[in-house]
Amino acid sequence: MDFLITLLLQEIEQKEKAALDKCLKKEKLPYVKSIHDFDSSSQLSIDERRVKEVLTGRYIHNGDNILLLGPPGVGKTHIAISMSFEAITNLTPSTFSYSQ
Repeated sequence: MDFLITLLLQEIEQKEKAALDKCLKKEKLPYVKSIHDFDSSSQLSIDERRVKEVLTGRYIHNGDNILLLGPPGVGKTHIAISMSFEAITNLTPSTFSYSQ
C-alpha cells in the first residue's frame, strides 16, 4: 500500500512540474527571478510591504492590473518577473511585458 501511495505522489509531483514548466516556457520571461533574490535594502523608494501584498496575487483575483513606474535601476523588471513567476507557480496565467 505504501508503494502505491508513493507512486501516486510522484505522479502528481511530475504532472505539477510539467504544468509549471509549460507555463514558464509559454510566458517567455527574459530570466527567472524570485522576490527573495531582490535586495530591497538598496532601494529605499520601494515599499516592501506593498511588494509582498502584490505577491499574494489578490490583484489577479480582483481583476486588477499592476503598472510599475520609476527611474532606471530601481528593480521594476525584477519585481515584474517575480510577480509573473509567483503567478505561474500558482498555475495562474500571467502576461509579462515591458517597454524599453
